[in-house]
Amino acid sequence: MKAPTTGTLVALTLLSACVWTGCSKERPAEPQGSQAAAEPKAAAPEAKPQARYDEATFALELTAAGTYKAGEAGEVTVVLTAKEPFKCNDKYPYKLKLDENEGVKLERAVLTKDAIALEKQKAVMTVPITPSAPGARRVSGEFSFSVCSDDKCLIEKRKLALDVSVE
Repeated sequence: MKAPTTGTLVALTLLSACVWTGCSKERPAEPQGSQAAAEPKAAAPEAKPQARYDEATFALELTAAGTYKAGEAGEVTVVLTAKEPFKCNDKYPYKLKLDENEGVKLERAVLTKDAIALEKQKAVMTVPITPSAPGARRVSGEFSFSVCSDDKCLIEKRKLALDVSVE
């Protein structure tokens, strides 16, 4: 039997390290400081969309902006608030991918970083909608974002949903 080559030993070592620690294919966030390390969040089980999340490192909310009338333009707002010592990551490509929902016309199905007002502790994205029929109408989608401390950056995604009342 032949002895394993150096390349084979290196490959086996990397494979065992990957099995032991779990390998991630997520793209790390850009660090804010020279010593910051990216920590992508592990894929969580499919969660039910919510209008509000309040977690240790951030709060995230999808809110109604005023009243809505069928056929008239309106908007909803996504608000991300980073909790100390975390900050909103100004290098991350924020994105909101909206779902197609009956009775709500979307100006854009995907909103990106250009649609966000970004501050140190807060990020606000205004989402234009036009309800097309009266009644309860749902606005929903997946928001991708990142918050960072001096030590680490977290990459997050949350499913948001809000029912608005349309006259």
